[in-house]
Amino acid sequence: MPWTFKLYQTSTFGRIISETDVLDIENDFKIEKTVGDQMWIKSGDITINTRKALANTPFTWLAAILDGKVFDIYTVENIYDEFDEKFGKYKIRLLSIQKQFFDDINATVMAYSATADDWGNSAASTNLIIDEIRYVDEFGVPTVAQGRHGFSLGDILQSISGSNSNGYSVQSVSFPGPTMNQNNVPVIYRGISQSVFLQGSPTAIEAFDLTFKDHNSTWMDMFKLAIFGFNSFVRANPSIFKSGVDDFVGLSVSIVPRVNVSPGTTKSPRWLKRKVSRGKFQLDGVHIKSSINDINGNPSFEFKQGDIDGNEVFKRDADIGDPSSSIKSGDTTLYWSDGTYNATSGKYEILDVSSNPLPYFASGLVEPFYAGLLTSGDAIEGTVIYEDEDILDHIAIGADIIQLNKITKGRQGLKMKVQGFKIA
Repeated sequence: MPWTFKLYQTSTFGRIISETDVLDIENDFKIEKTVGDQMWIKSGDITINTRKALANTPFTWLAAILDGKVFDIYTVENIYDEFDEKFGKYKIRLLSIQKQFFDDINATVMAYSATADDWGNSAASTNLIIDEIRYVDEFGVPTVAQGRHGFSLGDILQSISGSNSNGYSVQSVSFPGPTMNQNNVPVIYRGISQSVFLQGSPTAIEAFDLTFKDHNSTWMDMFKLAIFGFNSFVRANPSIFKSGVDDFVGLSVSIVPRVNVSPGTTKSPRWLKRKVSRGKFQLDGVHIKSSINDINGNPSFEFKQGDIDGNEVFKRDADIGDPSSSIKSGDTTLYWSDGTYNATSGKYEILDVSSNPLPYFASGLVEPFYAGLLTSGDAIEGTVIYEDEDILDHIAIGADIIQLNKITKGRQGLKMKVQGFKIA
């Protein structure tokens, strides 16, 4: 299986303008591919040695291709890291396109755009109608706001599919939870939101900007919610794909739970050697709390599972509030509720039959995504024979299912080092 390298220059939207074979990369390179999340923004990189510096123009990418299939794509951001004058060699470290994507979602504020290729162009498609939001008015009287704008978390994330930015195109985004027209939809809204039906009410697009843009919410903020609520990694797989008559540099994004909820395709590579470390990733407890305080100065919510005083605890702060902690008139807190779809009215219920709020973290929907790591969390590492362009996914060892989080590949041979954890 020979390696080849190609240098691509693209437009802002990822359309390939030029393609050049890179022929003088030496044999001693090593490639790493990893998944990433909000606390450890990892991405595989490559360090190469060559006698010729790479072209350094805007939106330039180096693709590592194995047996005719794209293995990874890297940003070409500088001319070189080191130059050995005696041997005339350049040493160049390049970061994966995944890292570029992470940087972009972290820096980009969510906002509607009228430009078809921009993130935010599909903002209206993420909008839903919340039947009622319970709150306390300015006189301290409990009441409800009816017919309010809300947004589906999964549809928000999937809305960037087909968008283009910084020289690449987002081909697709997969989400592990319910989306519009289903039950248990993660519903996002701010305060008591805005009315849908009153005269002069904001449109879906205007409500999107009022909810996110006006409060500097970034796309990374939404990915973090998915990471917390579904105990997930974010995997960004690079590709060269065709759209119409043009070829594009792009990636497909998957939000992958650390548990075997829906594994999809499971590959069965040939193992040369492997080692199991019992309980390496096992957790004692999970403690996720709101970074937003309620009127008493306490976190708006705290989600606790297992022994939160143990040695190995998953601790995170979430920039989201609990709607049961007395939403008040004029509140600008971002909230996350469990939404039940009413097919007759087309609205989403976020209150139970007693008109009590249904906060997402108190709904019982989050616990199953962490349960496996509280009971096992076995690690696996070893060497396999490379069989596919990308096995940074689920693999099988007999009846066990392993989620890989890192693969390492060198130039020589078919072998690949892998690292992951047992999920079933």
